[in-house]
Amino acid sequence: VLRIESDVAGQPGGAGSAVFRVNASGAVFSDMSYTSNGADYAEWMKSRDQLLHGQVVCFDSRNENSVRLCSGERDAQVMGIVSHRSQAAFIGNSVHGADGTVPPGYYLVAMLGQVATKVTAENGPIVPGDALTSASRPGYAMKANPGDSTVAVALEGLQSGEATVQSLISRHNAEQTVALVEERVQET
Repeated sequence: VLRIESDVAGQPGGAGSAVFRVNASGAVFSDMSYTSNGADYAEWMKSRDQLLHGQVVCFDSRNENSVRLCSGERDAQVMGIVSHRSQAAFIGNSVHGADGTVPPGYYLVAMLGQVATKVTAENGPIVPGDALTSASRPGYAMKANPGDSTVAVALEGLQSGEATVQSLISRHNAEQTVALVEERVQET
């Protein structure tokens, strides 16, 4: 139980009113917005793979509530990017107790917001605004083609090789047929 009170008289709530508090169950309340070094919303997910910050992950259809390192290009199961406690502004679930110990095999996976992303230019140069999908190199993203399932939009570019760039999570799973029809409609 922690309570921080305002010492400013004449302001909404006035002197002595709570502006920030943490209750006994650990819930946090504030009269204003939070500021953090983080830039994404993430969830703890289980994985059998050893994952690193910035890697692209896919749903693991063999294990419930789990992800796997994406290991093939344009994987339709692409779903997120591995985040880190220093980057996640909000963590939506909890897999540990008050001591902060995370069980082995759990990783933060960004679901919304900005996140560092490992990318390769194997499908051509990446420019800001390009949609990203899984690459042939495990854990990496590449520029997506129309109809590819995507995980993010690049906020930074890459002309060649591999790098880590900022991206904005923007998951979209589309069927190739839908994308081709949309492309043909736009042509006419």
